[in-house]
Amino acid sequence: MTTESTARRPFHAVILAGGRGTRMQSNLPKLLHPIAGRALLQWVIDAAQRAGAASVTVVLPPNEPLLNQACTDVQQVVQPVPLGTGDALRCAMPMLVQDDLPVAVIYGDTPFLQAETIGAMIAAVGQTNSDARQGDTPPAILLLATRAAEPNAYSRLLIDAGGQVTGLVEWLDASPVQRALPLSFAGAMALQRQPLAALLAGLDNHNAKQEFYLTQLVALANGGGLGVRAHEVAEAEIMGINTQAELAQAESLAQDRLRAAVLAAGVRMAAPTTVFFSADTQIAAGCVVEPHVVFGGGVTVAAGCHIKAFCYLEDVTLATGVEVGPFARLGPDATLGDGVVVGNFVEVKRARLGAGVKAKHLAYLGNVQIGAGSNIAAGVVVCNYNGFSKSTTVIGAGAFVGSNSVLIAPLTIGDAAYVAAGSTITAAVPDDALAIGRSPQVNKPDGATRLRQKYSKKS
Repeated sequence: MTTESTARRPFHAVILAGGRGTRMQSNLPKLLHPIAGRALLQWVIDAAQRAGAASVTVVLPPNEPLLNQACTDVQQVVQPVPLGTGDALRCAMPMLVQDDLPVAVIYGDTPFLQAETIGAMIAAVGQTNSDARQGDTPPAILLLATRAAEPNAYSRLLIDAGGQVTGLVEWLDASPVQRALPLSFAGAMALQRQPLAALLAGLDNHNAKQEFYLTQLVALANGGGLGVRAHEVAEAEIMGINTQAELAQAESLAQDRLRAAVLAAGVRMAAPTTVFFSADTQIAAGCVVEPHVVFGGGVTVAAGCHIKAFCYLEDVTLATGVEVGPFARLGPDATLGDGVVVGNFVEVKRARLGAGVKAKHLAYLGNVQIGAGSNIAAGVVVCNYNGFSKSTTVIGAGAFVGSNSVLIAPLTIGDAAYVAAGSTITAAVPDDALAIGRSPQVNKPDGATRLRQKYSKKS
């Protein structure tokens, strides 16, 4: 479900990730909670990068090693003491290259913020648009705004007749007239680089929390004769995540969007609301996905595949025309070649199945390589783990492994070899050989009669 990077005006992105997220009631940092298998923070990083960010800097709280590990592909800076959003941007400034690129400040808990929105804000900041009146000042600050259904959670934007944002007022401090204003501040902003340092230097902490707030930049910019404008988006795009309930709502919204994208791409789903995708799921047009299928991370599905009901797939690649399920579990680290059939109650992990392989019923195939055209019958188990380490089984092309066989790894079964049903195989099977690993069968004449007599006397 990835979106290609779009060429836009370059900029520096600063992502504020300093909140502790105590309302999540979790030992996991808030920004590492997943939506569609991707951490909240990673959604925001991805959006900034796809919007064309020349650099991405994440401002983190101290002593958060899990967050540090999650941000290894971007710049990191620690805000030692939580002194407000304005102070967080100050902490980030030394990390930004000394150039004239604008700066986007966004929040790490807004996973639905789109690259297109960030790009549009950056394109407008410091620029005079075609609708501007003569004499209008190009905006040094562009604020993200929304029309909130319940605006009591947001600051209100004060805007004059010319579209200049003249101030921000908190809901609790707003008059009835101000509370009726249509636009709320949505948190993110784009800033022209040239006056930014001076504006940040002008911040003060003369407020109840004694913190430095980015919102004060509006007043400072107005006082300096600089332009401040607003860019409006739908409220759903700037949804913040602060509780487990909001995380669940966000997951539902993300799944709706992913399902819509899959359907639009030509995938057939009879009951899409029962199918769950990951953010990175790739599935080709013409595939069929039956109800109650879950895609974990790292799944790629080629054209013509049919995934039947109640399957789970994770870190698996399906080539053209693969049939899976029902009730199959694939992955992690599995590759299925063209036309493979994996049926009900089959688990495949750390495996490579060649074209045309069939395993239709009740099998466990772990740490195995199976050549093209081989058939794995019902009840086959590859014993890949001895309690200490895992070993590999290699099955050649065109081989047949009979029902209820146990393959003890490490093991090699040759091309076109045949393993008789009910065998336990511990040694290599040559090409074209028949392997039988059963205990000898013993028939005792009248044995059943004697058993019945014996047990009937005890009863």
